[in-house]
Amino acid sequence: MSLPIIAIVGATGTQGGSVVNALLSDEFKTRWAVRALTRNPDSDAAKALVARGATVAKIDLNDPSTIAPAFAGAAAVFAVTNVFGLAAHGPYFEEVQGNAMADAAKAAGVRHFVWSTLADVERMSGGKYSVPFFTAKARVAAYTRAIGLPSTYVHAGFYMSNF
Repeated sequence: MSLPIIAIVGATGTQGGSVVNALLSDEFKTRWAVRALTRNPDSDAAKALVARGATVAKIDLNDPSTIAPAFAGAAAVFAVTNVFGLAAHGPYFEEVQGNAMADAAKAAGVRHFVWSTLADVERMSGGKYSVPFFTAKARVAAYTRAIGLPSTYVHAGFYMSNF
């Protein structure tokens, strides 16, 4: 019997990489087939994941045509965006990317979508504070609820590795 596939966006980054590392550990590697999704499947980091047992596929969140094939056949998806595109793509680009992933997951029949999100600071402060990348992520969480996509929301605040 084949294992259910979990597709992990950002598999060579900090968040996605931590999920990949956990799921390739002895505790979980017999429960999930890991599909590591990355912008550069030919990178040394991606090749290292293949050596550990993951399959690697390309995803480019700025090219929505890459999302559906990356999620095809997956039972679950761990989804994250990259805030560092903010300057190039505008303050709410993560909302566009996140909603595109949610739509692709729903269309692919993904049974569970894990979204890395943040609190809606604008809503919580009554508009006093504007933190677009927080708000964009929170809007994606609201969108997944609106479209009926079974989801879990991870609120990762900060990493010690940021120092």
